Amino acid sequence: LRLGGSEQNPPMVRIAAAQAAPVAAAPPGSAAPQRSPVTLPGTAAAPQPGGAGAPRSAAVPAKFQKKGGSQVQFLRNMQMDKDPAGLRGASTIRRIPMEEVREHASIGDIWMVLQGRVFNVTPYMDYHPGGKAELMRSAGGDGTALYNEIHPWISLDMIEKLQVGLIGASRAASSTAPATPAAAAPSAAPTPKALAPSVALHPVEWRAFPLVNVRNINADCILMRFDIGAGRVSGLRPGQHLNARVQLRRGEGLLEVQRKYTPVSDVEAVGYVELLVKVYPSGKMGSVLAGLRPQSGDGPAAVGDSLEMQGPFGDLAYIGDGRFALGALASAGVGADAVGGRALAAGCVAMFAAGSGLTPMLQLLRPIMGEWRRGAGPQVTLVFCNRREEDIVYRQDLERLAGEFGGARLRLRLLLSQPPGGASETWPGGAEAGAQGADIRRTDGRISDDILAEAIAGSGNGALGAGLLALTCGPEGFDAAVVDGLSRFGVPADNLHVF
Repeated sequence: LRLGGSEQNPPMVRIAAAQAAPVAAAPPGSAAPQRSPVTLPGTAAAPQPGGAGAPRSAAVPAKFQKKGGSQVQFLRNMQMDKDPAGLRGASTIRRIPMEEVREHASIGDIWMVLQGRVFNVTPYMDYHPGGKAELMRSAGGDGTALYNEIHPWISLDMIEKLQVGLIGASRAASSTAPATPAAAAPSAAPTPKALAPSVALHPVEWRAFPLVNVRNINADCILMRFDIGAGRVSGLRPGQHLNARVQLRRGEGLLEVQRKYTPVSDVEAVGYVELLVKVYPSGKMGSVLAGLRPQSGDGPAAVGDSLEMQGPFGDLAYIGDGRFALGALASAGVGADAVGGRALAAGCVAMFAAGSGLTPMLQLLRPIMGEWRRGAGPQVTLVFCNRREEDIVYRQDLERLAGEFGGARLRLRLLLSQPPGGASETWPGGAEAGAQGADIRRTDGRISDDILAEAIAGSGNGALGAGLLALTCGPEGFDAAVVDGLSRFGVPADNLHVF
């Protein structure tokens, strides 16, 4: 499966029973105001661990394991258990004084405060990727600062069914306050909605999101915007993808087609996600998506089509400041154990993309551009390969960015396997150094050792010495050529990633 939505490899297809299970739909909401998807705007010190109210350090029993169980299994447990928090009908928004939280700090009974919400994390003890000992650090106390430091990108929605209430006034204040309506609703920490947007996608459940807009990018690429609900974000980190599926009735059963897509919208976009879809005449998924009808009307009278999505997924994510999370570390908290993952610091990033394989590169460029504007971030060389000149999506935007940031930040290499014949004003071959120091090269041909060698050479600073990460996304043959070539040049396997 191509992460960028390319259909040059067959998608996963299976026949499902005619009576399909109901799909969990996202809460209704309206899409965010329209904005240009091609501008690729960039995005703008972690608090110290040990929040207020945390208990004193204690010796951790030796029997605590270092790693946790499967996150997927935990999510399944949450789906099957109707009362995992042990509420027995009590409200999940009742005000809980800190004194009561401190009473739940034993090995088999652990509560903690996270972002103003009180959770009974006892059922999660065996599944926490960092192990039980890490959870015990905040048992009976406020673990918000520690959580934000270690998991700044992970939503609390994963453990929302373990919520037992909201942190409120102390017992002394509650017992002495006059019994008036004002005193009955004490001032408390902000609600979760005020602290951060909620997450729309789920790694296990399929959720349907309405299509609100479709725009043609070129002859065979469309940009599709889906409403994920007011105040919601996708939950993806830069470099991650989602899975989409459609179910088509075929006789007595359903034909289910799935494909992985990397949204080209900002991962922090609120209320919508945008997918760049390549439409091939013989492609199953792209052809179906191209036939979807955007939603029109409001409320119950609204008509239009929706697309089922699931996620986030992916074993690479950009952490920031040139650091990447790879392997299980990239997906920790969204459906995989963190054990076995690693982090890599890259001073130079070489991106190799073919066709719609550009989409994960665009998503990674967004936060990196924000760092460039602050004088930080890695140098990036983007090698973008296509057949014809008209196939180059977002060409003007990429060339403009190369001019804005200059070769010290962004080096752009455009390749065409079927270049225009004769002299062309729109395809001047060779290198170009613009007035602003743009480093752009347009080359006829296919990916080759010469192209690979130049891409990892950096700007004379020695990319390998500065810490190189090479990324590739395209058809299987393209990815194989990139990996084989870079391996011959001595790029370690740990510094290569195939989307």
